[in-house]
Amino acid sequence: MLSPSRYWLFLLLVLSGAIVEARESEGVLPVREKQVMTTLGTGIHLGECMVYCDEEIWIKENIILYQARSPWPDEEMFPDIRQEIPLDDATAQTIWNQVDPAVFPGLPARTGQPDADDRGMEWLVYGDHNGQVRIEFPAGEPPASVAQLHALLRALRLRLSRKLRPDLR
Repeated sequence: MLSPSRYWLFLLLVLSGAIVEARESEGVLPVREKQVMTTLGTGIHLGECMVYCDEEIWIKENIILYQARSPWPDEEMFPDIRQEIPLDDATAQTIWNQVDPAVFPGLPARTGQPDADDRGMEWLVYGDHNGQVRIEFPAGEPPASVAQLHALLRALRLRLSRKLRPDLR
């Protein structure tokens, strides 16, 4: 049995929870929703390579995350690279203008035999509140519906490669 003071404390807690719930449903208090940011990514994997075999960029709003990984055990000569770079508004606008979210769900997950191609395998990812779509294709051969977007992202990735990779400086 609860003592009178514990009973009132329990009743107060229950009622305060009911009031907060009612106020949220009335729109008085903000309802906390999980925010999902639209993400765009592309990269290349070179199965037979000597230095940086995996390279990718991820774009979220006006930030680019560039990553390159080397299979070489010499971390001093070829360290893994991970750098965030601000994306200027004009370039960001050009890229996001090429994105058509309706196109991605209809694309095949894999085109051709990308991992059997000597040029490597490239991929493109689009993610939003509906989930994430990843497509893979032989290097330089994206599906036609995303070819312009891929060309912009690939040029950006190559520009960052020349700037950030020690083997290309």
